[in-house]
Amino acid sequence: MEDIEIREEYLLKKRSDAIFDGVTLLFAILSEIEGICRFGNSSKLQYLWTIVGEYWEATKELYQMRYQELLNNID
Repeated sequence: MEDIEIREEYLLKKRSDAIFDGVTLLFAILSEIEGICRFGNSSKLQYLWTIVGEYWEATKELYQMRYQELLNNID
């Protein structure tokens, strides 16, 4: 019984990780498009990066390494 519970917890964690990774990838793509096309959504993207970055360290690190400066220089 314990093995099943451990496996279920593991799968739930993996699913959560995959969702956050997908959201991070989506934000990266949208930020690159915003950097090229300048649609005027940089402040909204910065907000989204910040909110998700509070829950997912990889998102926060990617934002700080690449997209924080890119989006700050648009507006």
